[in-house]
Amino acid sequence: MVTLANDTVYGKIKKPLFQKYQLTNDTSTYPCDIRTVASYYFSKKKELYRQQTIPGDKKASFLLCIEDGKIQLYEYERTISTFSPNGGSSSTTIIWYAKKADGEMVEIKTNALMGSREKRKQHVSDLLKDNEEVYKQFLDASSFSFKTIRKLIQQYNLQATSK
Repeated sequence: MVTLANDTVYGKIKKPLFQKYQLTNDTSTYPCDIRTVASYYFSKKKELYRQQTIPGDKKASFLLCIEDGKIQLYEYERTISTFSPNGGSSSTTIIWYAKKADGEMVEIKTNALMGSREKRKQHVSDLLKDNEEVYKQFLDASSFSFKTIRKLIQQYNLQATSK
């Protein structure tokens, strides 16, 4: 994990029943205040989580970072379960957020039927428009799918590091 003070600490984060989070390594166990953690890496799944504030929220959440570069792409997953006498059901909403450098976090894609698709497309356009080649691919794309967006951001980041 990386703390807000930019210290890197290696170990496993555990949450014992009725206790606070703890970080354990080969020699010690430390109390872990999750409010002081900037990011953590889940090594078994090879996933990086960073503390980010979702637009409209006051409190930060840990979001899965699925692309890291000049444009950072984050995934937020929310599952809602409902129960009734006839049984229960659940639905999962996936929302992608992106931000460029220290810019503002913006929603760019969701599988939910709510919100403005045009607004999300405009956010993607704003992120890509300073790279003429990738921006043109975005405008020419016939699909606004998760896969298409991720490929465009990957290409943007790859070209940004090679310049």
